[in-house]
Amino acid sequence: MDNALEAWTKSLSAKTEATLVRTEHIKNKESSSSVREVASIEDCMELLDSMDGVEDDVYVKAIEKFTNSNWRRIFIKMPNSRRRMWLDRLK
Repeated sequence: MDNALEAWTKSLSAKTEATLVRTEHIKNKESSSSVREVASIEDCMELLDSMDGVEDDVYVKAIEKFTNSNWRRIFIKMPNSRRRMWLDRLK
């Protein structure tokens, strides 16, 4: 019985250690990929500021959208004509 319990404990310890190693690997991978943000708030605001005729309320609504990284990536990647259409939809 003692031998079985000892074998089970060793097996459990090995599985726990393997899980910790995988978790650490995933954390390292995530942190290295997020070092450079694809679309920063500053990038989006620079584009927004370069556009003529953006009304104040639309400007504020766009900035609120920029707090979400998905909206920032979308805004950066869309063509200028689509950006204007997107802003008009925020009215």
